[in-house]
Amino acid sequence: MNAQAIAYTDEIVDVLFEKYDLPKDTPVVSMGHSMGGLASLVYTKYSKRTPVACISNCPVCDLVYHFTERPDLPRTIYSALWYEKEDIGEAMKKYSPLHLVSEMPSVKYYIFHCDKDKSVNLNLHSVRFVEAMRECGKDVELEIIPDRGHCKLTIAAQNRKARHDYFVEDQYEAGIELFGTEVKSIRGGQANLKDSFCVAKDGEIYAYQMHISPYEQGNIFN
Repeated sequence: MNAQAIAYTDEIVDVLFEKYDLPKDTPVVSMGHSMGGLASLVYTKYSKRTPVACISNCPVCDLVYHFTERPDLPRTIYSALWYEKEDIGEAMKKYSPLHLVSEMPSVKYYIFHCDKDKSVNLNLHSVRFVEAMRECGKDVELEIIPDRGHCKLTIAAQNRKARHDYFVEDQYEAGIELFGTEVKSIRGGQANLKDSFCVAKDGEIYAYQMHISPYEQGNIFN
């Protein structure tokens, strides 16, 4: 989230209000996950129409710390803030929820964070942010999701029959590399793991016979 993103989001909201002739008091809710979770929080402060609530999943809350949290982050954050008038340190504070606590509007905040998150540390982000918000009298709830990784509030697909047909001794959780619109199909619940299986090969795990339905709105541009 930066000044350009805030202005762009405000413009989108304005267009929606105008297109659908929405009443001025129509409630707006800010939502996002990971760095988008940071954006959802920061947007409540800088938005033209203050949201009535904010829902964030595994949000980055301390942008200054996050700059050092992983080796891939400095370039990304610097690229997002390079045109700000302040130096990079002050610019990060301007868009860091933890550093904006005293200025955050008095709306309802719902924070979800998975306890196995290795990308955005639960204790150094959400826990610290929620504690600081409560000290300032803000209405904020924190729900810690057990045994889940970064932003994995729900399971996209699972083979329930496998536990009926087989005795499962060990369970492993891994990411999967996807390309194209199959990502949107899976998010829409269009994945089927029945009769699928995995094979370890050359240090990687390959999934076979997994069915993903075609994305109906898919085209060459998405």
